[in-house]
Amino acid sequence: MDSSLSTSEISIIRESVFRTLSHLSHALPNQPIEVKRLFLLSAEELVEKRLFIRPDIIRGQEYGKLINQPEDSYFPDYGIPAVIADEIRRIIWDYYRKELISPFTRAPINTQSGYTWVYFDQFKITKTGITIIEKSDYQLCLYDPDGYLLNITNIDPTPDPEMMKYLQECLVVFHGGHLFATVVLLAIASERLIDLFGETLRNSLGEPTGAEWYSRNIIHKREVSVRFEALEAKLMGEYGKQLTERKLLEGFHNIVKLTFQSIRITRNEIAHPMGRNLTINEVTGLLHNYFQYYLHTIRIINFLQEPKK
Repeated sequence: MDSSLSTSEISIIRESVFRTLSHLSHALPNQPIEVKRLFLLSAEELVEKRLFIRPDIIRGQEYGKLINQPEDSYFPDYGIPAVIADEIRRIIWDYYRKELISPFTRAPINTQSGYTWVYFDQFKITKTGITIIEKSDYQLCLYDPDGYLLNITNIDPTPDPEMMKYLQECLVVFHGGHLFATVVLLAIASERLIDLFGETLRNSLGEPTGAEWYSRNIIHKREVSVRFEALEAKLMGEYGKQLTERKLLEGFHNIVKLTFQSIRITRNEIAHPMGRNLTINEVTGLLHNYFQYYLHTIRIINFLQEPKK
């Protein structure tokens, strides 16, 4: 196998490890789970997905049946290609960093030294981890940032490069555990999306109406909330009936508007002198909602770009 993995291969591995973690959370509720079990069961799923061929060294056995067998010092990865084994380990370590799982406490074995308080060979799934697992809509941006971006890229038309630059950096800092920076970058991406929305509405209105409206209500307004209000008023006034007929109006009010406001308000609150604390659940929710926000905004943009009858 090649010494490096493609983006799609990494996405497959991330999905398999997360699916295995989800399965174990239901199969072994409130119980310690061996890292080795998660590692080997994830590998078995990758064999089933044909990411690699079951190696001869395990003699045709399923990886799950090797959990209770001792490791072979010559083949510590059980024949799993090293690049895949390393990626699985990175993903598991990332779960520790994101507080989805935490080290278990192990009682002493033939020793008088007391408990081992940080025992990394076993873990328990945290409340945050359970929440993420149960809210399946949140899973995409958690375990597969490349897949998250790919889902946006696959929406027609091609996404704005500037917005994607901020969104990509947003996911990088999120996976580094920097929640404040995540919200700030997400707000910038959101503002860019609204500006694209306004430019499309301007073009749809035609000349000179569109240019006059845009100059008077958008281009010289510093606050994005003011620009959004002007955009909403003009959109409803000019296209409210058509948006209703095309079943786009509800998405604007319930997804576009609410998500825009949620991201903007959160960004403003963390910038306030009094500040506020953020949780990973809250920020993960904003990232998830941004995808739907983008999808519904683009649907309206595509409508506005249709030839006028």
